[in-house]
Amino acid sequence: MSVAEIIEQIGLLSLDEQNKIVEFVKHLPNEETVEAMKEAENPEKLESFENADAMFESLGIKCSR
Repeated sequence: MSVAEIIEQIGLLSLDEQNKIVEFVKHLPNEETVEAMKEAENPEKLESFENADAMFESLGIKCSR
């Protein structure tokens, strides 16, 4: 079934059922979220910082106090 056919079939559903599909799709993680979840599975590979200043510096952000 193609995407166009799926969309056509969704259009045939009642408004209540269409709204359920919309709510379901809203909560699907995007590619960036899925990638972050995979990275979190190996915390030893993640970058760590001694303090917030070091973290901001690595991001190229100057903090003034």
